Amino acid sequence: MKPSTGVRPQSPTTGAAGFCNRSKLHSVGSAAPKAAVNARQIEIGRPQFIPTRVADGMIKANENIRTRSRQGDAYAFNPSLTPTNVQASSAHTFVMKQLLVFSLFLSLSVQAAWTVKPAANPKAPGQGLAIAHDDKPVAHFVFGEGQKKPFLHVYGAKGELLTNPGVGPDGKDTGRYPHHRGIYIGWRVISGGTYDLWHIHKGEIMRVKEIKSAKAGDNGVTIVADIEWRTGKVGDSDDLLVSETRTLTVSKVDGVTQVDFHTELTAARDLTLGGDLQHAGCHFRAHTEVADKGTKFTSYLWEPEGKVAGNGKILSKEWKWNRLQFQLGGNWYSATQLNSPNQPVEELSWRNYGRFGFFFKKDLKQGETQKLDYRFHISPSEQPALESFPPQVSKGQETRWRAAAQKAYGEFVKSLK
Repeated sequence: MKPSTGVRPQSPTTGAAGFCNRSKLHSVGSAAPKAAVNARQIEIGRPQFIPTRVADGMIKANENIRTRSRQGDAYAFNPSLTPTNVQASSAHTFVMKQLLVFSLFLSLSVQAAWTVKPAANPKAPGQGLAIAHDDKPVAHFVFGEGQKKPFLHVYGAKGELLTNPGVGPDGKDTGRYPHHRGIYIGWRVISGGTYDLWHIHKGEIMRVKEIKSAKAGDNGVTIVADIEWRTGKVGDSDDLLVSETRTLTVSKVDGVTQVDFHTELTAARDLTLGGDLQHAGCHFRAHTEVADKGTKFTSYLWEPEGKVAGNGKILSKEWKWNRLQFQLGGNWYSATQLNSPNQPVEELSWRNYGRFGFFFKKDLKQGETQKLDYRFHISPSEQPALESFPPQVSKGQETRWRAAAQKAYGEFVKSLK
């Protein structure tokens, strides 16, 4: 006999709207030119040394101190510091100093296990910045030729891709709703017409103008990118609509991949960030395999309960977090989005194929900036405990997962102060 949990199991025939309000557990069965890059950081497409493994800025990009760490990063000895340029009586002291410097830099490079390097988007078009920890892929910031919008891919513990690529190696859209890619943002921009910077299928474009910085330290990687939202081929000319500065910080917290997504959207002219909750906002999209095979195995938790206003539409102006549970390749994962209390929010959008995010509408005057902060937690998860088809989450699991999400939300709020 199955234990009583207060959660109504979803049968295979239950639609995407199946949920139990009492428990608050919700089961749901144009090419762009290459980005200009700040020369003080990196240049996409050209091999560069990125001094990402040294703490506190002790090594700068223009210094020539070269050794080799276990990960293979190179630093160059300063050619002016050679034994031929010092007196013989000080040669021993010089060598000892050089060995000390060598040991110090090697120690720092080994301890700081995070890296960020220019790398093509694996198995699909686009440039990018590959983020790794202990030589294992963690995330990939994707943009450039062959991509409609910049987005962040996230990888699992074994290097498996957890987020939706949207496009195949041949450059053609693939899978269900291919405009959903990784962790991404977009709106329908209304300004003397409607420009769809969500689907981006009529010629609009989101273009990385510049990678302002790409740095790794002991605790993670931070990327800052200037991005232009443009009319592209829609209309008489390619006009700027929104200037975005996006800051992505990727780290690990107790085995959880943490992504801090901070963006500043500045209106180039009077406009409205419009559309609807299913087609605007900042969202996470699980791999297309979830949509193809796993819609019966997804479930959601969120806080607060909100007001159900339709299929996948929950209303609240006090959203804290939303958690997706999904299966991919026989393994179970969770993805949680935390919402800052200091920004507009109206609705939560969720779909049983693994796409969710927060939405609001906003009028912006020319030069006005809307700042947004979100945090994502992505990690392996345990299989739902109840023996059913599809498997259902037990009350105990729901309680634990809800408590973990609430704790993460509290830590996120503290980090914003």
